[in-house]
Amino acid sequence: VISLILALLISFFISKKLTIRIARIIKHANRIENKDFSHLIEPVMDDELDDLVIALNKISRQFDHSFNAIKFEKLSFETTISVMKEGVVVYNLDGELITSNKAFISITDDDILKENTIYQLFHKIVASKSHKKCDFSINEKYYTVSGVYFSVDAEERVVIVFNDITERKMIEKVKTDFVANVAHELKTPLTSIYGFSETLEEEVSEEHKFFASIIKRNTKRVINIVKDLISLASLENIENKKNKINIETINLKEFTDSIAEIFIKKTETKGISLSFNCKDDQMIKGDPFLLEHIFINLVSNAIKYNRENGSISIDVEDFDDRVILNFRDSGIGISQENLSRIFERFFVTDRSRSTSTEGTGLGLSIVKHIVQLHGGKIDVESVIGEGSNFAITLFK
Repeated sequence: VISLILALLISFFISKKLTIRIARIIKHANRIENKDFSHLIEPVMDDELDDLVIALNKISRQFDHSFNAIKFEKLSFETTISVMKEGVVVYNLDGELITSNKAFISITDDDILKENTIYQLFHKIVASKSHKKCDFSINEKYYTVSGVYFSVDAEERVVIVFNDITERKMIEKVKTDFVANVAHELKTPLTSIYGFSETLEEEVSEEHKFFASIIKRNTKRVINIVKDLISLASLENIENKKNKINIETINLKEFTDSIAEIFIKKTETKGISLSFNCKDDQMIKGDPFLLEHIFINLVSNAIKYNRENGSISIDVEDFDDRVILNFRDSGIGISQENLSRIFERFFVTDRSRSTSTEGTGLGLSIVKHIVQLHGGKIDVESVIGEGSNFAITLFK
């Protein structure tokens, strides 16, 4: 009986000791679950429970290291965006704000997604899960806005960055106003010089007519540059919302037929065929005056840089919400190294031909501005010796 009692007492103490140890292990496991890694359990016996204790201690140390690394990365991220001059905001895919920095908060007190431009940008990013960008203006400030989608551990986010370009815009405005003012001031005296050069060419002797013609030709070229500078300034004022474009519904067939009449003499002189291919009821929306400028500029270039007995065609690709106008020619073509620069101001692909073709180097820059004002885009493909294709996308 005594032996049995002793056995029971020993079993009770061992059981109680095991229960205490298991309770400590459970408590430690709960701490780990609650992200408390500050406590470790000292092994007391070399048995299976101590193996479990050692394993839990190891897990606790690993978790502590990982969480500290995450905290450091989070702190680094928050510190970085807090000192950025760009506004940064992070949303989930439902448009709920996750975090933002002080620079973003200074942009507006209201929900930025209420702004239509940013709302559309956000949903384009969510739909495409890719990088998108746009220009944005609020409270008399201008921003380049870039957004990107990212996903980490099934958490999907959209980061939008607002880069303040107000100062750059103001400098561009000063430059534009200066150029426009100078161009306007030059226009009248240059017109007078051109008129006098015509008179001089008629009045002087034959041996001096050559010099008078040089004055006349170069004055005419400067006048054309001044006119194009004034046109660019006007287009930039539209971009800055000082003026508006006059959007109308245009019958493209009737529109192109009237353009073709302008070039009958020039095309016949070089033996160039000019064709416009579109349906009789093809309609587009745009400013007739500005679109006419596009057609005249591109067709003029196609004639200038074409070969004798060459061809020019304008073909229309019709889609549900847009049309693509392809201006194709069989001309000299543009080298690949120059393709990326042809829309720059005063850029001429062949300087040796710039005088003979009376180009100002501003025509294609004007064309690009007009296309962008219509919300479209312009792409170019060209092969040296075979010709070029200017593809303009316009919306209906």
